[in-house]
Amino acid sequence: MYWIDTHTHITMLPTIEEQDNCMERTLNAGVKKIVLANVDRDSIEPIAQFCLRHSQNAFPAIGLHPTEVFENFEQELVFMENLINENKTKYVAIGETGIDLYHDKTFKEQQIIAFREQLRWSKKYNLPVIFHVRNESATPQSTLTPSQTLTPSQTTTPASAMDEILDILKHEQNGSIKGVFHCYSGTLQQAQEIVEMGFYLGIGGVVTFKNSNLSEIVSQIDLSKLLIETDAPFLAPVPYRGQQNESSYIPIIGHKIADVKRVTPQEVAEITSFNAEQLFKI
Repeated sequence: MYWIDTHTHITMLPTIEEQDNCMERTLNAGVKKIVLANVDRDSIEPIAQFCLRHSQNAFPAIGLHPTEVFENFEQELVFMENLINENKTKYVAIGETGIDLYHDKTFKEQQIIAFREQLRWSKKYNLPVIFHVRNESATPQSTLTPSQTLTPSQTTTPASAMDEILDILKHEQNGSIKGVFHCYSGTLQQAQEIVEMGFYLGIGGVVTFKNSNLSEIVSQIDLSKLLIETDAPFLAPVPYRGQQNESSYIPIIGHKIADVKRVTPQEVAEITSFNAEQLFKI
């Protein structure tokens, strides 16, 4: 039995020694493969170097995160696509990309243009997409206090980022776009719509939070449509909530999903790992 972390930012750890020590703990925890999501130009090379050091276990993605979309976004996209074409690094996914309206809507239209361009990459290079979606008025599950609860009305709003992403995909999806909705935070109805369109849901540490409704959603979605992720160093699962996250905590998330689905952890590990290997070809 082994696990796969389909979304981590391990290279955000400040030193190579810390990164490699974290990877050693990850492997010792039975997590045999990790996918490193990209954020911007500056994160590309550290990810590439880490994946070279751990070529059997670590796999890079490339993309422009929506919160990193500014006036120069077109230049950044050209730079990234040139790297894909150079083929010096074997990328396994495009992303993370999408729409993020939580902190700042200044570049919303540019985010949408950048997202559409990266969908074009997905089709052109036959690479899956790692979708990042964060709504304007949603209460972020990572910052809820124990006294707060998440109501259905807080998970999506009219003209939310999720609504816009789904609307774009309805027009762009021709059967060739594959991918995963990273750190899924939408409604059950949206989740069902997403899996019907052929995409996966990325389930992370939030599923272990008492004030999250993610367990209820996971209970209604077939394991064949789920991937497991950490989003490390963010969103550590209980009992490490509020601390630095890492890929070695993937089994905690997997065991929680097993409890929710009323299956064995081995079944969760086998199915979600198979899903990841099929999607990312790793």
